[in-house]
Amino acid sequence: MLKFEVFSKTINKNISFLENNRTLNYIGELENTQEWNPLPKSLSVDSRVMFIPFKPYVLGRTWSDFYGLHHVELSPDRTSVRFHTTDISASLPIYGGVDWKRFYGPCPCPNAKQAKIHVYEHDNSHSTSDYGLYLSNSTDYFSLIDSDKNGCVVWAYSGAIESGYSLPDTLPNREGCLVFAHWDDLNYAIRLDEDRRIRIYNRTWSMTTVAQENRDVSLPIKLLAVTSSANLPVSDPGLTLWNAKGNVMLSSDYPPVKVVEFFTLDFDRQGSDTIKLGSGDAAYLIPVCSSIGTMLMPLNVYRASNQGISFSMGNNCVRVSQSAYFGDSGPGGNYQYTRALWQIPEWQLPLLLVDDYF
Repeated sequence: MLKFEVFSKTINKNISFLENNRTLNYIGELENTQEWNPLPKSLSVDSRVMFIPFKPYVLGRTWSDFYGLHHVELSPDRTSVRFHTTDISASLPIYGGVDWKRFYGPCPCPNAKQAKIHVYEHDNSHSTSDYGLYLSNSTDYFSLIDSDKNGCVVWAYSGAIESGYSLPDTLPNREGCLVFAHWDDLNYAIRLDEDRRIRIYNRTWSMTTVAQENRDVSLPIKLLAVTSSANLPVSDPGLTLWNAKGNVMLSSDYPPVKVVEFFTLDFDRQGSDTIKLGSGDAAYLIPVCSSIGTMLMPLNVYRASNQGISFSMGNNCVRVSQSAYFGDSGPGGNYQYTRALWQIPEWQLPLLLVDDYF
């Protein structure tokens, strides 16, 4: 059987270039400022586009303006996206099967802070390549397109962390890194904040309790950072490939991304809070977001807190949990808050195998 393995100092183990290798390219950050928002970079042909939530909510200029991201639409020509938002602070509960009032484009709040996402693309497999590394008789190849589309793993960590743990400042393209994590404790949910720090929360989904950041727990976890748009260092010793401009396109110290499958956040709107990860029983790494959705938690019948939603993870499942506190809302007119309102878009998120990297 043909083998092509190279040792990677980043993950301290051999990596195979023969199966399921892809680029996971960072396209850029997008904010909801107009109906159709142009992508910062052009997409590769036939690539799969991924939207990773960064701030899936909008706090308006008044305490009663709170909008949640419903979903993101890619234009037919694959050059721009449209944000679909819903008015959470003056709407009916989605639990009861009634959808919220929906808006396209910027939320109708003057001076609102707009929703924000990170956009990535996942290259499809091809049998031949006009440019790049092609391995005959292999099941795939690691496509090399240009110097800003060379998504690979640039950092790995396994150990215990406390809330506030920061990604290293030396990471290439740190602000655009996609962070994957695996932990096995359903009592704790995590999020990646705006300063690229991991925040840990006591897992709760009681509809009456606000989640609290836990600064005392030491949580065993595995973390990976994937980046692109960076000129990689030379592997010495190791395998290094350059393009005609002299940019390092592939370095064996930085493994390719092996997405085994995608999972969809398709929670039962009647109250289910758990999703099994993947089609098998393997241990998976999942993306860590700032918030996967938005929620209103009643404080009393006239006021509610605006909260983020994160995952807890364990037993090969993820569960939703309240996380960051964003502010308070109050209803307009005679509307009263009598139950929690929540919305989680059906994001399609990539899964990595723990055994491929640890």
